[in-house]
Amino acid sequence: MNPAILIVDDDTLLLSSIRRNFRKKYKMVFASSPDTAFELLASNKEIEIIISDFKMPGMNGLEFLQKVNDLYPRKIKIFMSGHAGFETTIKVINKSNVFRVLLKPATPKEIEHVIEEALEQFRLLKIEDSERLKTEFLSLLSHEIRTPLTSINNFLYLIQQEAGQYNNPKILEFVETVNKSKDRLLRTVDLVANVSEAKSKNVKINLQQLNISNDIIQPIIDKYKNNISEKNLELKLHLEDNIEILSDIKCLSEIFEQTLFNAICFTEKGEIEVELKEENDNIILSIKDTGIGISEDFQEKIFEPFTQAETGYSRKYDGNGLGLTLVKLYSDILGIEIKIDSEIGKGTKFIFEI
Repeated sequence: MNPAILIVDDDTLLLSSIRRNFRKKYKMVFASSPDTAFELLASNKEIEIIISDFKMPGMNGLEFLQKVNDLYPRKIKIFMSGHAGFETTIKVINKSNVFRVLLKPATPKEIEHVIEEALEQFRLLKIEDSERLKTEFLSLLSHEIRTPLTSINNFLYLIQQEAGQYNNPKILEFVETVNKSKDRLLRTVDLVANVSEAKSKNVKINLQQLNISNDIIQPIIDKYKNNISEKNLELKLHLEDNIEILSDIKCLSEIFEQTLFNAICFTEKGEIEVELKEENDNIILSIKDTGIGISEDFQEKIFEPFTQAETGYSRKYDGNGLGLTLVKLYSDILGIEIKIDSEIGKGTKFIFEI
């Protein structure tokens, strides 16, 4: 739904003309003085766009828009005048955060064009507000979940120590199950928060010199080596030494970790192969598995949030469909090209050209 537009001008002929031309297309309210305009702003919460003249009784357009900016900084303000000089117009723009300037006499087409631009700006601001609120909510949610998980983790450790002391394998088995569930919950919370942050373009890039093998690949391989051995998968590493890059360690680590996790998750037997090399002035990082593979049709959808080839409660593989979404978002941020080579039943190879 479009917001209301407030037109503030003491020229009754102009107000009548605007009302006649636009009353069917836009939701408009009119004020012939700043005092009336402030009354309307206080009583009508739908007003989001304000078009104000310069020469008005009691308070000129510069003073009026400055006060509007103080009271309602998020409103979209348009300055319309045929009398204000260049210096006054600059003051209005700088001091009142004016979005556009309309010079009188303005044709209906010019007025409509500026209104459409203002409506588009309003929609963009609403999206920005929505993304900001969503990010703040997910950040709060992440904190609220992490806090009790820390206590759970500490008590699990104590139980594990106690069970080991009394040689109680059954309790150790239960603790391991709870640990895995806790890790899965924490992974989901992190993924949701990171995807939301990346989508809202709030990711702060911290560039530093990285050795890709030592700083990115090896620490993540160490983190998942138990997962790989539990499934009896063979891990093959072909890593050229001393390949360095100026990049963001968090984004690059997430790209590798989420892709590796996917390979482990969807591979029941065979091997996972990681290769790092320099080729034609590019750094090539590839992760290849002998898993279930991805159909050609589904390859176009795998980067969409919450998407898996199998859906519903009966699906065989765990996961929330956010890992590869994050891989794509971070790859776009870092300017990394992704290629996929996959065949159903024969495995998948993700290739990252850095």
